[in-house]
Amino acid sequence: MSFILAIVGGGVGFALKNIILVPILIAIFASIPFIYVKSLSSKYRRQMAEDLESGLSLITTSYLRNENIVEAVRENLGNLPRSIRKTFEEFVFENEYITPNLNTALNNMKFKINHPIFHEWINALIQCSDNKDVKKILEPIINKFATLRTVQSDMDTAMASAKVEAIIMAAITIGIIPGIKLVNDEWYSILTTTIQG
Repeated sequence: MSFILAIVGGGVGFALKNIILVPILIAIFASIPFIYVKSLSSKYRRQMAEDLESGLSLITTSYLRNENIVEAVRENLGNLPRSIRKTFEEFVFENEYITPNLNTALNNMKFKINHPIFHEWINALIQCSDNKDVKKILEPIINKFATLRTVQSDMDTAMASAKVEAIIMAAITIGIIPGIKLVNDEWYSILTTTIQG
């Protein structure tokens, strides 16, 4: 896809009869799929963090009440977001039918979701299976999602203002070209029809 878009960008540059613009347009058009995939990836990570926050909060609340992680997961399966429900269903199935070793099942589940706070939560559950007194560490781990969301929101605000400034500068730069035509026709002709322009 990048290759095809790079050819399109080169074609646009040649159609505009501007040799200097050709490599610039090739680079811009070729990077469009990468920017799109990066945008989707960022959106997915953000959604996964939200789903994990709500799901792990439900499970942790149940676990603090009944001190049985398998039972806590089982009673919340219907309330878990779809993106993480299958992982927890597999955990319950594995614990009931494949291996009764809770730590092994938790470790197997740990690598099905790639998120550092989730891994930390699993490690805390493994500690809790050995010593129920350390279950107090589960809630601060869940609270890290809120902190992460706050930091992400601040970063999004900063990036949004930078994007707006960049778009305004690009609009001004492009908007000057018709203004030059109004001021001096010869300058406009040099700018749009020559290599130096």
